[in-house]
Amino acid sequence: MTMSFAAFSPKPQTPFQAKKMISKSQYKKFEKELKKEIRKINKGINLEFFGYKESMLQTLIGRADKNIFEFFYNYAKTKSIKNAEKLSKISITEQVENNFESKTFPWRKYLWNKKHLS
Repeated sequence: MTMSFAAFSPKPQTPFQAKKMISKSQYKKFEKELKKEIRKINKGINLEFFGYKESMLQTLIGRADKNIFEFFYNYAKTKSIKNAEKLSKISITEQVENNFESKTFPWRKYLWNKKHLS
């Protein structure tokens, strides 16, 4: 049996859309602890952990507005989140690891009006 895990990536239009992602250090701690526990009972269980970077980018896409284009353009050119952040003057960590309870998401005004939210 293979079990796959990824960092929680809050998706738009779900009850979790404004929740923060766990930090990279929390994800690595979870991965380490789970591997340790599974080794104790290893009955043919394989574990796969998807990269934190991919979950960060998924979360960013779900929260982004048109201004994020520059980041993704620079990311495609440099293949580096850090370089793309510097060139774009955007903190991805701030975008994904913070709660957005009071934030109005950019897509919300296009997809929903107040009658849908009640």
